Amino acid sequence: MLRIPSRSDSRFVLFLCSTALLVTAFAFFATYGGLKELRARDVWRAEAHSKDLTKAIRQSTTNYLEKVEISLNTIAYVIEKDNHIGKREKEQIENLLSNQFLIFRDNENISITNEKGEIIFHEGLNTPLNFSVSDRDYFISLKNGTKTGLVASPVLISRLSKKPVIIFSRSYTKADGTFGGIVAMPVPTDRFQHLVSGYTLGGRDRLSLFSEDRSLIVSTEPTTIGAKAPANPAPPHPFDDRPDHPIQDGTQRHIDPSDNTTNIITIAQIPSADMHVLCEISEDDYLSEWYETRNISLLFVAFFLSLFYLSLFILYFFWRRQKEDATRLRESNEQTQTVLRTLRESDNALAAACEVGGLSTFILDLSANLWMRSPEQEAIFGLDGRHPRTRDAWHALIYPEDRGGVLDYFAERDALDTGEFDIQYRIIRPSDGAVRWIHGAGKLERAEDLSVRRLVGAIKDVTEIKEDLDRTEFLAYHDSLTNLPNRLLLADRMGQALALAVRRQDLLAVCYLDLDSFKPINDTWGHSVGDALLIEVARRLQQNARAEDTVARLGGDEFVVLLCGFKAEAEVERVVRRMMDSIATPYSVGGRQVTLTVSMGITTFPRDAEQEADALIRHADQAMYEAKRQGRNRIHYFDAEKDRLHKERQTYYNRMVAALEANEFQLHYQPTIDLVSGVFSGVEALIRWRHPERGLLLPGAFLPDIEDTDLTVPLGEWILREALRQKERWQDMGLSLTVGVNLFGYHLQQDSFVARFAAILAEFPAVHPEEVTLEIVETTAMRDLAAISEKMWDCKRFGVDFALDDFGTGYSSLTYFRRLPVTHLKIDRSFVTDILENAQDQAMVQSIVAMSHALGRKVVAEGAETLAHCAALGRYGCDFAQGFGIARPMPGEDIFPWARQWNRPDSLRVSLGEAFA
Repeated sequence: MLRIPSRSDSRFVLFLCSTALLVTAFAFFATYGGLKELRARDVWRAEAHSKDLTKAIRQSTTNYLEKVEISLNTIAYVIEKDNHIGKREKEQIENLLSNQFLIFRDNENISITNEKGEIIFHEGLNTPLNFSVSDRDYFISLKNGTKTGLVASPVLISRLSKKPVIIFSRSYTKADGTFGGIVAMPVPTDRFQHLVSGYTLGGRDRLSLFSEDRSLIVSTEPTTIGAKAPANPAPPHPFDDRPDHPIQDGTQRHIDPSDNTTNIITIAQIPSADMHVLCEISEDDYLSEWYETRNISLLFVAFFLSLFYLSLFILYFFWRRQKEDATRLRESNEQTQTVLRTLRESDNALAAACEVGGLSTFILDLSANLWMRSPEQEAIFGLDGRHPRTRDAWHALIYPEDRGGVLDYFAERDALDTGEFDIQYRIIRPSDGAVRWIHGAGKLERAEDLSVRRLVGAIKDVTEIKEDLDRTEFLAYHDSLTNLPNRLLLADRMGQALALAVRRQDLLAVCYLDLDSFKPINDTWGHSVGDALLIEVARRLQQNARAEDTVARLGGDEFVVLLCGFKAEAEVERVVRRMMDSIATPYSVGGRQVTLTVSMGITTFPRDAEQEADALIRHADQAMYEAKRQGRNRIHYFDAEKDRLHKERQTYYNRMVAALEANEFQLHYQPTIDLVSGVFSGVEALIRWRHPERGLLLPGAFLPDIEDTDLTVPLGEWILREALRQKERWQDMGLSLTVGVNLFGYHLQQDSFVARFAAILAEFPAVHPEEVTLEIVETTAMRDLAAISEKMWDCKRFGVDFALDDFGTGYSSLTYFRRLPVTHLKIDRSFVTDILENAQDQAMVQSIVAMSHALGRKVVAEGAETLAHCAALGRYGCDFAQGFGIARPMPGEDIFPWARQWNRPDSLRVSLGEAFA
């Protein structure tokens, strides 16, 4: 008989179809949106990577070209300065070329030509006689004035090395301002190849350098150097397809017609050398992960929809079967109800079994004094069928120490009218005498008078679990190797010992021990030998400690011993000496004789007033490190006063950090005069701290606390910037003078000092570096003469000078002074103050001046307190002087009015002139 679908059937089918369509649409739209976002992210990352690579190549190339330009400018400056080149000037120029060539060792040479293009000075590869560059385009353009500044040639084949080079050159002028020649430096293209190499690129990616005429300089792919790049977008040079237009910087996409792939191209100009950096990245390489994600996503969506459709079909199939079986189910309703009742009763029984543990069961009938037990319980208790089945027999199996507690527990359950019990206790198995932990749980069944009639429950053997828990708890508070207390247990016992020491007014000692030279034993003989030694050291420490003391291991070869109940430190000394002697006794490990010593730091309470365990351990640790520093194998007691001073210094250091951030520091400037002419020649920048509470502080009040600390780096850079900023203001006012800036030794020793100093100079392009003098004290140079000297030479290439400050107060000599690239020596004020009366100081000053002049250095005398001091220093041959007799340090805005007053021929300068006379 044909069955006509009902209205409810049609609605259900419509619901299934609608659900299938909605889920399908949602899956495809969600997948499409997610893939679109992922693709946009990956394309953005590719563009960012292209820009970063281009920026990095441009920056490194620009830095190198700036060094080349500085070197050529330095040489041109010296040649223009010495237009009449005699023997002495020629030697100076040759020495300068040698020094500059050492900076660029990977270049071929550095050359100087005359106005005809003939080489007159040369350093590097041998130059043939009558060698001329007059036919080179870069020489012609500089001579004709069509180009100025630094000029870079196209890629040329060197006539000397036969290798491709780019020649960087600039012109210099004669005394009459006419063209005098050029200074040239050929740079091998290999140098630029090094700059674009070393980056991780894809198989189709590349980095290139091109000149302005679109010729290739270097590239990460094999290409003929100097080849002309095609003007169309096709590889290998995807520039603008309009060759007559300049190359446009920026990022663009380019479709390669050869394989229809899309590349991301970034071009950046290097203005100083008419070069361009090109970075070409394959977009498909960056989207490879996206393609894989797309394929997996589509497969997943297809798989999901297949499962979903299958689920709908199965749902429909079972729905149809349910409809068909509904009639049969209704006809057998009575039978089904019976089955359900049976299942419910079985479920209740199963729930009861789970509630009592589902393990070995028992019933203890108290009224009948009967113990009914399952075979599983007999196996756990180690019983046989002949063992009595009474309550007393069960009590007799409980461990004696636990028996009273078990009986009390059930008495408490009875008194509280509780219907359940859950308890753990130990038993002694009659079969083997083993002690086992038992976990019992169940119910208390009561009689009508509410008394407990019987216990129904189950038991489980939890011996292994209990032992694991006990072991875990033990390891939480003990060292796993030596079984000594660890830091947690030590802290707990220290807290108790401190409270007891306060109550009894006893002395408590915390001893921090570290084995000397233990690491070489591990490295030589292995960790097994080292562990055996640590176990033996722990045993000896415990053997020499008292019952009330605690020996703990913190890790490695570090131990802490807590000594309690002493009345005098002499008693502590005897105990720790005994421990040290015990540890020093030779060890025999695996047939080897080993000798150990120990360094020990001790702090005692209440001398050390700290009442926190961590603080006392930390203090003992500090004392131990001091014992190590003093030579090891010794005891050192913690010095609370020294620790307090250290904390005060740290607090003061933090206050100075805050002062720098709050702009509380300022610079004052003390004038320096020329003792020959009396002219105001320069200033020395001196730091002051305008403290909110203490007023204006001089350097001696705060700088000693930060010497050799990290704060000297940001503070030193602040001083440099502030001094250069003030000099820039003076230059704008028409005041040209030399500014001396003191350097911190720790600041100068930093590896990044030269680069950071160059960056600071670049912030003030209007400042003339030759009017900046960096002052260092001689103790700074003595720390690492070679390294300091190298940094000074690097800085001098920027044009600055160096002065050696406070000469004579350290440990150096004029021998070291001769090796440093300093132009000025500053005599310390301690030698100048008494020169009017003290013959020894007079002789010292005269000797320093004579020896300095013999080495070609200028001399500046500090501490010229009066005009008479200035006159005496002038007679001794000093070049410059500064001191209160000339002027006190003053803010930067006061220098200009003072300079106008000093340079007028008034009574002050006349008096000085008379003093010189």
